[in-house]
Amino acid sequence: MKVSALALYALLVLLILSLLARFLPVPFGLFTVVSGSMEPSIRPLDIAVVAGRSYSVGDVVVWCTSPFFCVLHRVVEAGDGWVVTKGDANPVPDPKVPDVLVKGKVALVVPREAWLAPAGLYLAYLLVKKRREVARALSGAAALYGPLVAYMLLLLLTSLALAPGSSFSTTLKKPGVYLSRVEAVKAGERCAILIVYYLENVNLFRVLEVRVQGVEARVLEAGSKNLLAEIPEEVEDVALQKGRLNVTVAAQLTRMGRLSGSYTVFVPLREPLVRLENGSLVLENPNCFPLKVNVTWEWAERAGEMWRYEPRTYRLEREGRLRLEPPDKPYVYVTVTYRVWGVEKLVRLRVRG
Repeated sequence: MKVSALALYALLVLLILSLLARFLPVPFGLFTVVSGSMEPSIRPLDIAVVAGRSYSVGDVVVWCTSPFFCVLHRVVEAGDGWVVTKGDANPVPDPKVPDVLVKGKVALVVPREAWLAPAGLYLAYLLVKKRREVARALSGAAALYGPLVAYMLLLLLTSLALAPGSSFSTTLKKPGVYLSRVEAVKAGERCAILIVYYLENVNLFRVLEVRVQGVEARVLEAGSKNLLAEIPEEVEDVALQKGRLNVTVAAQLTRMGRLSGSYTVFVPLREPLVRLENGSLVLENPNCFPLKVNVTWEWAERAGEMWRYEPRTYRLEREGRLRLEPPDKPYVYVTVTYRVWGVEKLVRLRVRG
């Protein structure tokens, strides 16, 4: 289908108005993002629509030092005649620049998924269905820019179609990821690490990996703002010895952002209960970690005789209970030792005699 002269003129006017934003202080322009300095809010190949020069701290603006070098970053500080911007993904702000270099405020961002596919289909249509017309157009200097003009019109119409109503009042909010809390909790019969985040304008999309003391942990639950990972059995002794664990998290956020966190988790350990019950030794482990206990029976047949010893080691299961019968002797003592928080504890009880 041929493009009418009126449509072609309108297309040229829109294209010129858009391109003039790089050369003149016009209140409108389209800019293609080429770096990841604003991720996850704005990604490479997204289209930024600039409308109006009024902006404040927190807004995303475009400033240019030349028609061929422009920066799209967020305003972090502004003064009399100058402005400081910073990319959301950059560690440090940009140098201070004169505010006259600011082309305008970013009012709308067209995601790359919204325009790459239509543009590709249009170019394929030109190459396959209109190859003869394209060849003839390429033979004339005036028609050389036809496909480019149509391409730019497609970008403009796509951005306007995606803008609901008066879209130029849209505010691009800065994403934020903050640790709310991290703690060791019980999950069924096992201990687990619960990590809760406070997120602003972004969500936890997918957990890539959780490691505890360098050992990969099984993720039990992953929500939009929290995750629950099982503590591996290989590091349970470390938890009992130190009372704390090192946890690292790698996750994917919405809009291709990434989360990398490293945390120290304090494990709430409790000492086992050691008592005599109807002449028997009862051991109870209140923790969700198994506990190794050493039990040594000391007994003698008569007063003044040398004591004899019967040491044994037991594994006290998670929240487990163990009942042990003493030797059938007239004089019996028992010594129980275990290690919690890296400190060896000792309990000595008189059983009989």
